[in-house]
Amino acid sequence: WLADLGHVYKPMALAFTPEGNLLVTDQTPSLCLLRRDGEILGRCRTTGMYGHGLDCAPDGTIYVAEMAPASLVRLTPLE
Repeated sequence: WLADLGHVYKPMALAFTPEGNLLVTDQTPSLCLLRRDGEILGRCRTTGMYGHGLDCAPDGTIYVAEMAPASLVRLTPLE
């Protein structure tokens, strides 16, 4: 056990960003960006009901596999 993430409700998926921050989807539904110490850097709603799968590409693009409706969402970083 390293830490308790109290900012999420029933986490569904985790992924690390290239910078080492943690992305978490939950059943709210939301996508949270957390620093390693647990501080929230950002939070947004996902487009479907649950972000059931999650990955972050080396360029910072975030992929969220959604349930209900089944879809794949790509979030591309702004330059």
